[in-house]
Amino acid sequence: MRNGEQIRAALTKFVARWQTYAGTERSEAQTFLNELFECYGRNRKDAGAVFEDAHSSTGIMDLHLPGQLIVEMKAPKESTRLDQHRKQALDYWHNSADVTTSRPAPQFVVLSSFHRFEIWEPGKYPNAPLLTFGLEELPDRYESLMVLAGEEPLFHPGSNKELTRTAATAVAKVYLDLLERQAAPPEAIQRFIMQMVWLFFAEDFDMVEGRPTEQTLGFLAQHGDVWSSYLMLGGLFTSLNDPDDFGRHGVLKGTQYVNGDLFAKPALVHLTKDEATKLLEIAEYNWRQVDPTIFGSLIEGFLSTDRSALGAHYTHEVDIMKIVRPTIVKPWRARIDAVTSPDEGVALLEELCRFRVLDPACGCGNFLYVAYRELRHLEHTLKERITDLARSSGLPVPTGLPYFPLVNMQGIDVVPMATAVARVTLWMGHRQMIVRYGPAEPPLPLVSLRSISTADALRVPWPETDCIVGNPPFLGSQFLREAHGDDYLRWLGKTFGVGIKDFCVYWFRRAQDHLKPGQRAGLVGTNSISQNRARSASLDYVVDRGGVITEAVSSQVWPGDAKVHVSLVNWVKSPVEPPTQFVLDNEPVTGITSELKVPERSTGKAPSLPANSGRCFQGMTPVGDGFVLSAEEAQALLR
Repeated sequence: MRNGEQIRAALTKFVARWQTYAGTERSEAQTFLNELFECYGRNRKDAGAVFEDAHSSTGIMDLHLPGQLIVEMKAPKESTRLDQHRKQALDYWHNSADVTTSRPAPQFVVLSSFHRFEIWEPGKYPNAPLLTFGLEELPDRYESLMVLAGEEPLFHPGSNKELTRTAATAVAKVYLDLLERQAAPPEAIQRFIMQMVWLFFAEDFDMVEGRPTEQTLGFLAQHGDVWSSYLMLGGLFTSLNDPDDFGRHGVLKGTQYVNGDLFAKPALVHLTKDEATKLLEIAEYNWRQVDPTIFGSLIEGFLSTDRSALGAHYTHEVDIMKIVRPTIVKPWRARIDAVTSPDEGVALLEELCRFRVLDPACGCGNFLYVAYRELRHLEHTLKERITDLARSSGLPVPTGLPYFPLVNMQGIDVVPMATAVARVTLWMGHRQMIVRYGPAEPPLPLVSLRSISTADALRVPWPETDCIVGNPPFLGSQFLREAHGDDYLRWLGKTFGVGIKDFCVYWFRRAQDHLKPGQRAGLVGTNSISQNRARSASLDYVVDRGGVITEAVSSQVWPGDAKVHVSLVNWVKSPVEPPTQFVLDNEPVTGITSELKVPERSTGKAPSLPANSGRCFQGMTPVGDGFVLSAEEAQALLR
C-alpha cells in the first residue's frame, strides 16, 4: 500500500507526462485513467472499475467504479467549458442507481478534461462541485481522489500546501540564521519563532487587531539599525502576557491577553534589518491558508538534532487517517447513524464531548490535530442529526448544546520544542474549526493545554483517556544503546521484562495495559511488530490480553528520509460485542491475527526445534562497518 508521499511523487510524474496532451477524449482517456489509478497504487481492473459502462439509462459512463465513482472525460480543449458538460455527468449519476438490483448511485462524480478536474458529491451537494482544480495542482490535491486508492477522500477547502511549504521553508531559514549568529540562547530563539508563528496566524484570523506584528516588523526593517526588536517585539510579547489593559496604546492598542503559557516567557531576540525584512515577508503570507497538518514541517529544522535519536518524521494526513478513522471516526459515526430521537442524540452528544484522546508520542501534534478536527466534525454531524430528528418529529430543536472541548486532546513527548509546537498546532486548529463548524471555547485567552506534557512517555503515568492514537518513535533495537545509553536500556529490560526490542514495541504494551475494556487504540510501528521476536512482545501481547485487531495495514513505507517499513494497527480491548467487520490492507477480511494476516493464512506461533540445539545458528549479524575486518586486520589479530 502506498503512503501519501509516494502517491504525491507518482502524481508529479503523471502531471509531467500529461500536461502537454492536446488530443481527443476518445484516443487517450482510458490510458489516462489507468495511469491515474496506478499513481494511487491500485490496478484499475482489480479495483472493479469498468470502462464504458452502460449501467445508466442516459448513456455510457467513461468509467464506473460501482458504489463509489463515475468519471466523465472530455478533451483538453473543453477545459474552459467543463460547466457545459455537468448536466451529462450528473445525469449519468442520477440514472446509475437501480433499486431492483440494490445498486446505489456512486458517492462521487469526477468531470475531467485531462487538464482540469471537478469533483462532485451530488447526493449531498447537487448544486456545485466540492472542488475544482487544474492538473498541475493534482499532487497537492491528491487526498481529494483517495477513492482511487479505495479510501475515503479528504476535502479541505481553503488550505494551500504550496504556501504552507513556502512558509515553512522561510521560517526555518530565519530560525537557522538566528542560531548561526547566536542571536540569543537556542531555547529563546525557539520560543521567539513559535511566538512569531502564532502571531502571523492570529493576525490573519483577526484575533489580534491592528496587525501590530507587521507594523513592528515594517518599522524594524527600516530602522533596525537604531531601534531593536529586543525591545519592540519583546514589548509586544510582554503585552500579550499581561491581563491588564493599561499599556495597550499605540501599536499595542489591538492586542489582548493571550495566556495559554505561550507568552509566559517573552522571547527577547535582536533582529538585523535583513532578518526583520524576511519576517515581514513571511507575515504577509495568507496564514489563513496554512495547513496545520503540514505544520510539522515548520520544525523539521528545529528538531533535526534534538529528535534524531527518536526518529522524527513528517506524516501525511492520508496516513494519519489510517489510524484516526478506524479508531475514532468509524465507531462514533456508527453510533451517530443509529440515533433515532433528539433526546438520544443529545445524550450521545454529551458523551462525545467527554471523549478524550491521548497521543503518548505526540511530536508536533499532527495526530492530535487531525483527531480534534474529526471530532469537531462528528459533533457538527450529530447536531445536524438532532435538528433533523426534532423537526421531523414536530419537536422543538434543542438549544444550548455542548461542543467538543480542546482540552480533551492529551499528548506526551520527550522533546520540549515538540510539545510547544503541538500546542500551537492545536490552537491554530481550534480557531480554524470555529470557522468551519461553529462556536467552541473563545479563541482568546488561549485554552490551557497543560494536557500536552513534556516527559518520557515510558517513564511516567499516562492520563486517564478514552482512546489512544499515535506514531511512536521508529528506532531499531540495535540503535537504542547508542541513542539512550546503558542505564536506559537496563531500565527498559527491568521494567518491561521482554529484553531490548524496537523502541515502538514498548508503546504497544503500555497502550494495551492502559486501555479499559471497550476502549480503542491505533498505533503505527515498525513492521517488526508482526514478525517473530518483536511480535511476541507487542501484538501477541495485545491479542493475548483481550485485544481484537479490527483494521490494519500490514506493511507500507512511512514518509521521511529513513524510508522505514511500518505496520498500522487499530484494535479494541475486550469488546462487549465481538467485532464482525475487519479490514486488512484496505480489503474486508474475516479477521486479523497478530501476524497481520487473515486467520486462514496464519502460521501461528513458531515452536522451538530442540533437534537444532547446538547444530544450527543464524550466524553473525554485524551492526555497523566497525565490525567488518579486512583480511589484513584479521591476520593481525590471529597472530
